[in-house]
Amino acid sequence: MQKICAWCGKNIAKSVDTRPGVTHGMCADCEALLEGNQPGSLRHLLDKFDMPVMAVDKEGRVRTANGRVEEMLHKDLHEMENPLAGDFMECAYAQLPGGCGNTTHCPACTIRNTVMHTYNTGEAQTNVETTLNRRTADGITPVQLWITTVKTRDVVILRIEDMRKP
Repeated sequence: MQKICAWCGKNIAKSVDTRPGVTHGMCADCEALLEGNQPGSLRHLLDKFDMPVMAVDKEGRVRTANGRVEEMLHKDLHEMENPLAGDFMECAYAQLPGGCGNTTHCPACTIRNTVMHTYNTGEAQTNVETTLNRRTADGITPVQLWITTVKTRDVVILRIEDMRKP
C-alpha cells in the first residue's frame, strides 16, 4: 500500500502492507508549515498552500484563511470579525434563528461534523464529500464540496479539495 500526503500529494512511504491501494497522511514539509516551524503568521503559512485552506477553531469560527479560499468564496475575511464557518461560507441555514451551529439543520452538517470530529479526536479526514446549500443573489444554491481536515495546535485546518454546482 502506498502512503501519500493528503495536502501536497507527495509520496510519503511505501508500506510493508502488500495490499494494493493508497492511504493518506501528511509529509514532514506540510507538517512543518502547519506546526509553525516556518517564520510568519498562520495566514502567511496558509498562503503557501496552492489550494483553498482555512483554520477553524473549536467554536467553528474561521480564524484565518488563505487567498484561495477568499477567491473561491468571493469573500474578504478581513472584513469579518472571526466569523462562524457557516456565515463565512454563506450557508443558507446560518441566517435562521440560532445561527450557525444552532439550527435544526446543524446536527447533520457534514462540514461542521468533520471539523469537530478532527478537533476532538485529532483524526484527519480526507476527501469527505458533502453538499453545502449556499445563500446567493439568486437564492439558495447547492454546492458540492470535498474537504480534508487535520488538527494542528488549537485549530483544524480545513482544505477545500473541490467545490462545484451539482
